[in-house]
Amino acid sequence: MAEAPPPIKSTKQMKKLMADHFLGLDRAAREGHPKVAWCTSVGPAELLLAMGFDVYYPENHGALLGATRMSAELIPYANAAGYSPDICSYLTSDIGAYLKGVTIPRTSVRI
Repeated sequence: MAEAPPPIKSTKQMKKLMADHFLGLDRAAREGHPKVAWCTSVGPAELLLAMGFDVYYPENHGALLGATRMSAELIPYANAAGYSPDICSYLTSDIGAYLKGVTIPRTSVRI
């Protein structure tokens, strides 16, 4: 049997980085400062950051939902709201999370 590959050294740091990012978005949404912008991967994130927004990236959140196995529970909420089961599961899991009221920060602007 082949030997298992060594663990990736940056995994722990990446988990902390992502947790800090999402916790920061939650705190900003609750406190109202800085403002939070919902911005897709093709949106002007650099401009929003330059204007002082914290940026929420739904694709990253969708990937996180998939990695934590939450997507299967959340996608049906998006489908029931009229989002096609044939579109990207990152989007439908993120929309499902919003509709169910979990893990999505309130945003000031959506791009």
